Amino acid sequence: MRNSKWSILAFTVANNMFSFALPSMALSVLSKQISEDLGMSVVQVGILWGSASVFAVVCSLFGGMIVDRVGPQMVLTILGVATGCLGLVRATAWSFESIVILTALIGAMSPLLTLSNFKVFHQQFPREEIVLANGIMSAGMALGFLLGAQLSATFLAPLLGGWRAVFGLYSIFGLLFSVGWWFVLPPFIQRAGSRVAPLMEGFSVVVKNKRIWLLGGGILGVNGAITGVMGYLPLYLQNIGWPIAKASASLTVFHFTSLIFTLPIVFYSARFMQRRFATMFAGILVLAGFGLLFVAQGWIVWLAVILAGLPRDGFMALFFTQVSETEGVGASTLATATGITMMFNGLGSIIAPPTGNMFEAISPAAPFAYWAILALLGVVCLAVLAFSNRVRLAVNTAS
Repeated sequence: MRNSKWSILAFTVANNMFSFALPSMALSVLSKQISEDLGMSVVQVGILWGSASVFAVVCSLFGGMIVDRVGPQMVLTILGVATGCLGLVRATAWSFESIVILTALIGAMSPLLTLSNFKVFHQQFPREEIVLANGIMSAGMALGFLLGAQLSATFLAPLLGGWRAVFGLYSIFGLLFSVGWWFVLPPFIQRAGSRVAPLMEGFSVVVKNKRIWLLGGGILGVNGAITGVMGYLPLYLQNIGWPIAKASASLTVFHFTSLIFTLPIVFYSARFMQRRFATMFAGILVLAGFGLLFVAQGWIVWLAVILAGLPRDGFMALFFTQVSETEGVGASTLATATGITMMFNGLGSIIAPPTGNMFEAISPAAPFAYWAILALLGVVCLAVLAFSNRVRLAVNTAS
């Protein structure tokens, strides 16, 4: 019997939460335990946090073609098995080099996961509901990040005996969900769809589209800054004297705020604001929050975390919907366009954590200033795209 689009969406959200979001956030909140166990420096912690995107950059370019040709059911099943097995091996990591390599291999799977999700949504939902599906998926990711931040270091690690057991538990989820995809996604999804452009044809069309480059610059700056802050914030707060539970709670507040506001942001943008301006405004809020973290003390830290967290997953939902609505991007090049923007996202996630953490030598808060500047560069790209479209529309109307 065919599953409804909403049951497929629910399973997709659950898979993303347990197989990706929880272990991703565990890597951040458990970073102090990992660094003490493996003898890592602050810069090496930043390298570890950014290593998840090393191979993701390459996989983003070709992931869309793979999903189009093999189908999301097969891809998601293989991803579940691969991430589960690699996660179990990561739980036995014996050195800085080994955990970085294993984290990079696991991170290589994330673009295929996201592209498979978009493929499923475009097959199951009408165009006007895709932004809602993206919003629900982003809200689910926010809930997963929240649970990962709240439970991993303060509850699961003491209960299970350390960070290795936590990663082992999360890896089992990936293996279980890999089986479920064969029952949730009907086989016809693999065969459905319009013409798929040859690899180089689709790539050459998309790579000439200046709007895709601006979108890429936007997500590199904004989400790269977010990645850097999420990896450093708990460590920073513990180093300045916050207890581990309170430091981990900073990410809990960040993701809880994001969870609450994701769907309202999506609904508001759909009714009252053009997508490109809503995406730009969300980036501005992230920028303001990180700028405030640079000077924040005491309770102001919580205010900065709330301000930056408010648009986090709403930004991602709006951004990827905007990619699908970009002029010059059609059904045959959607996965390629999404993959290229995800490549920029991966570059930001690689560059931002270790380069930002290097400023810790100047002062513990200096990395936040760096990430605020990086977010500013992303907002500028989004603003150029938003206002250039507005000018073009005004010219066309006048003529």
